Amino acid sequence: MKRYLWIIGILLFASCTDFFDLGEETLDVPEPTKFTYVRFQNLGTYDVSVYDNYTRSPHNKVDEIGANKTSSRQKWMGAVNTGVQFYLTYHLPLTPDYSILYDPPPAIAVVEELIARHVTNTISIRPLNMPGDQPLFNDGVYLIIRNNDISSFRLMYNTGPMQPEGSRDALVRSGTTGVYKVPQGLVSYYNLAITTTNFPMPAEVEPSFQNGYCYSLVFDGSTVSLTKETAAAPITLNNINANVW
Repeated sequence: MKRYLWIIGILLFASCTDFFDLGEETLDVPEPTKFTYVRFQNLGTYDVSVYDNYTRSPHNKVDEIGANKTSSRQKWMGAVNTGVQFYLTYHLPLTPDYSILYDPPPAIAVVEELIARHVTNTISIRPLNMPGDQPLFNDGVYLIIRNNDISSFRLMYNTGPMQPEGSRDALVRSGTTGVYKVPQGLVSYYNLAITTTNFPMPAEVEPSFQNGYCYSLVFDGSTVSLTKETAAAPITLNNINANVW
């Protein structure tokens, strides 16, 4: 009898002191939840919009995640226990206040993930991996025009005013900056207008604005000029990261 009591005592001691503990589980298994959730982890240095359809229509937008941020989880109402494709649009900053939207090639723009039922699915968004010197756009020209005059101006294309991106007004007021996307064409088609007075584009960019380029210009009340020597350059990741404009 004493022998059995001794064995039972040893077993009780071992269980209380984790004698038989084989180590903690190392698998990162999502904790079960009542509903299915998704969240996005942006591993890159640019903000990203995520869509659930290749058309990237506003009603297909799933989330927008800041650089190096993880979004809040949201309930997933789509297919589960199957691969789901998400389509990425990167926000590339031309100025501190304005970013252009870039849809990379499908090999980079599409993320496919298995959405598991009744867990929080974390979907990683990889950094934008493109050659730094590769031009990103070939469908127009961007103009950044800073107004250092006391008066407001309009950018004119022939005789018609153009509206800055994201604005409902063609006027660019004193101390502000207008960003325009314009078609490739002769520089002589463009000028700044204050009432009936026109100011031509700088001679350095003649005869034509080049496709896929961005031009940073400043208006001082009498002339339009490039802000610096590098202010006319192709839109590449290297130039964006170097803030050449």
